[in-house]
Order: sequence, then C-alpha cells, then structure tokens
Amino acid sequence: MRNPPSYSSIQITQLAAIGAGIVVAILLACLIGMSEVLLLIYFIGLVVAVLLAIGLQEKIWLLVPLAWDFATRTAVLGVPLSLRNCAVLMTVAGSVAYLIVSQTRVRWRWEPMIVLVFINLVYIGLTFMRNPTGLEMMGSTSIGGRPYIEIALAAVAVACMLWLPCNTRTMRCLPYIFLTGAAVRALLYLPAYFWPGLLTKFSFLYASIDLGAFGAAARNEGAGAMIRFEEWGQLGMVLIFVLCARYRPVEILKPWRWRFYLGVFAMAGVLLSGFRSYLLWSCMAIIIGAWLHRGWREAALTAALGALLLGALVVMNRRVVDLPLSAQRALSFLPGDWSSLAERNAEASSEWRFKMWESVLKEHMIDNWLLGDGFGFRAEVFESWWNTHGQGMELLTGAFHNGPLSAIRYAGIAGLMLLYGLMGVIILYAVRCVRWCRGSPLQTVTFFLAIQAFWEPIHYTLVFGQYDSQLPTEIMKAGCWLVLWRLAQSHSVTMSSARVQNGLPMPARLSVRTAV
Repeated sequence: MRNPPSYSSIQITQLAAIGAGIVVAILLACLIGMSEVLLLIYFIGLVVAVLLAIGLQEKIWLLVPLAWDFATRTAVLGVPLSLRNCAVLMTVAGSVAYLIVSQTRVRWRWEPMIVLVFINLVYIGLTFMRNPTGLEMMGSTSIGGRPYIEIALAAVAVACMLWLPCNTRTMRCLPYIFLTGAAVRALLYLPAYFWPGLLTKFSFLYASIDLGAFGAAARNEGAGAMIRFEEWGQLGMVLIFVLCARYRPVEILKPWRWRFYLGVFAMAGVLLSGFRSYLLWSCMAIIIGAWLHRGWREAALTAALGALLLGALVVMNRRVVDLPLSAQRALSFLPGDWSSLAERNAEASSEWRFKMWESVLKEHMIDNWLLGDGFGFRAEVFESWWNTHGQGMELLTGAFHNGPLSAIRYAGIAGLMLLYGLMGVIILYAVRCVRWCRGSPLQTVTFFLAIQAFWEPIHYTLVFGQYDSQLPTEIMKAGCWLVLWRLAQSHSVTMSSARVQNGLPMPARLSVRTAV
C-alpha cells in the first residue's frame, strides 16, 4: 500500500498564496464590474495592509513614524481617521499577529520614561473624567474629543514598539523612515502648488490622503504672488535633521560633495515655506548637530558661518536678486530691504497671535488654570460662537498657537508640568544614549533624535506649540527613545565584553561636555 504524498511547508505556503491571489483577483473583478469605487478603495487598502503586515513582520512598527506627518483626517473613510491613525491600527493588528504566530513572549520592564508616559496618560484620563467629551460623528452634545483618541493611539503605538523585537539594522533606518514620510507628502502636494488646476481636477485623491495638506495647497490658489510651500518646508526640516545627524554641518558646506546640494534643497524648502519658526528650528538643528559631532568650538564656528550666509542673503536681496516673497517673509525678522507685502504679512501674523493671547487672558477663556478645562466644547456653544463671531474659533477650541497657554487650557498647569517632565526625561535619555552610541552604528539615529529633543522644549515654550498635537508626538518619540535605549545598552555591554576578552583597555567615560 502506497503512502499518501506529503507536502512540505514551502509547498503549502505557495498553494495558500496562489489561492489567496485567485480570491483577491475575483473580488477585484466583481467590484470593478459593479463600479463600486469606494468599496474597491477599501478592499485595496485592506489587501495592502495585509501584505504589509506579512512582509514587515516584526518591523511593522515602522509604519508609525512613516505616516506620522499625515495627521489630519482623510475624506475617504466614513470615520474621522487620519493615515497616521490607520498606520497605528495596522501596527497593532500586525503586532498581535506576529506575537501569536512567532509565540514571542512579551517582556515588560518599567523604566523612568515609561513611568512618565504612564503618569501623563493617567492624568489625561482623569481630565477626560472631569470634562467628558465626545465626537461630532457620534452625535455627542460635547464635541472635540479627537485629541483623546490621538493620545491613546500614540500610547498603543509605543506598546507595540516595545513588544516587538528590534535590531540595530532596523533602528538605523528610523531617520530615513521619517524622511520618506515627509518626502511622500511633499511629492504628492508640490505639483498642486505649481499647477493649481491639479488640485481641483484630483480633489478627491488629494483630500483622501490628508485634508490638512489639501487645505494648505488650496489656500495658495488665492495667495497671489506669495506662495508658501508648507510641505516642502517640512521635508526640508527633516532632511536637515538627517544631514546634521549623519555629517558634520561644516562638511555639508563643501560644494564638491553631493550632500551640499541636498542641504541647499532643504534650506530652499524651509525658506520657501515662509515660516520663521521653520527657519529658526533648522538653524538650531545645524548648530546642535555641530555640537554633537565636535563640541562647543565646532558649534560656534558653524553658527558664525551660518550668520555670514544669512547676512549674504540679506545683502543680496533686491540688489543682486529678488528673493521669492515667501522667503522674504521667513527672513523678515532680520534687518534688510524686504518687500512691504512680505513684511506686512509677517507682522500681521505676529499681531494676530499677540492679540489672541491678550484676549485669552482678558476674556478669561481658561476657567481652571490648575487642572485645565479638557479637550472639546459643547456643540451649542460652538454654533453660537460661529453665529456671533464668524471667526476666531481658535479662542474657543484652544488653538492658541502657544505651547504653555494651550497646555493650560486643556490640561492645566499640572498637565504642562507633566509634559515638561516627559521632555526632561527624554533629554536625560538622549544624553546617555549619545555617550553610549558615539562612534557606533547607532550614532546617526541617536543624533537625529537628540537634535530634536534638545531644542523641542525651548521651541514649544517660546516659538510655537500646541498641546493637543505635542503630547502624542512626545509619547511616540518616547517609544523611539526606549527602543534605542535598550539597543544602546546591549551594544555598550557587547563592546565592553569584547574589549575585556581581547585584553583591550576600557574607554574612559565621556564627560557631558565632550559627549554632547
């Protein structure tokens, strides 16, 4: 009697893949035949999500930094979710599937940063209990509770980062993952700035990706001569972070190296965005990058060279070349011969903010300064305000364009102190990781995250910040630091063991001055 044929696991996998492909092809043909465009988009999205989960496996968490810039809702889904939210949900599903299939045991270690994140989450939960609010789509009488969802999803994303195994090779990709997300967003929307007709012609496509970027591009259609390339500016900032993390900023200024032209492209995007805050952050990133690479002397030299280059732009404007109005707006805080339109636009923006902050204090827009008023507001108050004022919704919603004020409005002084505490712990982790990872394969990713960590509290306090978007971002970055921290510890132990085994002397601990 013959034995039944046996099939190897590879053959079974191939058969399963062929069967799944046939089923997907039949479903696609049916949806196309019925002209169900929306269902077709949903189905394609589901297939892509499944393929990503299978292909990325333990690297599925990289979808979170990849899609983090796509923060505003899409027009495709019937629920107010952004591509960032979808990426987090895909990460959760992929992580659970990977842990079940691989039978990986989840090990949870409490560390100071995890404790700070947990305390912030508990406090936000208590804030919600004191000021319950919902979503407009659910018919709630109190609306504007989306930040609670964003914070919760950021915390879930961090949990997935810590549950999944990670290696040095994967972590080294993190700066380029952030850069890829910014590049995709810029490449999708930049054509709409140069050819405004595309925005109207493909409005469904653009709005389905990110309503915030769609609105920014739409505003530029009526902007006249001052077109501000916001997405290019965001891409330029991230590119500057990556370049300054990988190379000494002085090395970027050498015109015979390809990195020089990347730096020019990045700074051009920052200037053409028209945002003075983008320009300030980019300049500080260059100085901090020089400090991380070679210390204070290098930072001072880089700052002097940067001042000379900015001074050259100021002198050249309207004498040698007329800079675009958006670039003049970004540079208008410096003394120079600027266009009156660019100066008026920049001054009006500053005056609007100062008046809004004055109104917040004079009109008592914050009831509970200690514990905050929570996110959201009552729907009838929103309708009444709109019918009475027709504008100035920032005063009602708490979008004050000021980090401390927005934090006090939502979470009170207590919430602001907890946020600063989280930022402070991130800086401590950054200092330690810089010591451990200097000269190692993790140096670039460490410097990339450290450049942002060292300047972010100052920028949030004095330049621009918004608590409802800053807290989820800080929680996500805390997850990145925790993954890097664990890798840095293991890398440091490995290097020390290798030196001991080979009879080499242990390197002296770097001082804070030389380490950062």
